[in-house]
Amino acid sequence: MQGFSAFHWLVVLLVIAFHAVPLYLAISRVRREKREGQGLTPGAKGWLFLLLWGLWVALILYAVGMLSYYQGPDVGAAFGVIPGVMIVESVQNLLLGAALVGVLVLATRRSRHFRWAWLVLAVATALNAPLNLWMVTDTLRRQDIAFDPLAELAPADVARWLGTVLGLALWTAYIFRSRRVALTFTR
Repeated sequence: MQGFSAFHWLVVLLVIAFHAVPLYLAISRVRREKREGQGLTPGAKGWLFLLLWGLWVALILYAVGMLSYYQGPDVGAAFGVIPGVMIVESVQNLLLGAALVGVLVLATRRSRHFRWAWLVLAVATALNAPLNLWMVTDTLRRQDIAFDPLAELAPADVARWLGTVLGLALWTAYIFRSRRVALTFTR
């Protein structure tokens, strides 16, 4: 096995920094607040900072993922076999992206509607994959095309979806119970 080159070390350090810098900023702002005796003040600090950072990263990853998905060869073939499902799926993906952008806009404006927009985004995200699977299965059965949805699901896909749902549930609980969130989103 060959050793890491300088480029590899640089990439490793950038990945570490990508995760460490937001954590440092979140913790340092809360510590400064406590040290100065301010109590709990509004603003993107602590867990809320990490949530907002994660939303921006999610938007970038979502955009890149959708671009690569729709440029793939399987999507063109699927539009030929089940065009109705693919159009509905495309609209779903567009609306999910719009909901993510809407949540980020409300967060940057500190809107009091942020919590409910988050809830809509969380529910839409949790239902997107099962709804897509149901639509494809139903459409293919109506066209007498053999399709076993359980054979199409990889265990990693199910685990990823369950992890997403769990993460959404935890963040939703935080958003609706946090005093900092309540103090921050008031406009």
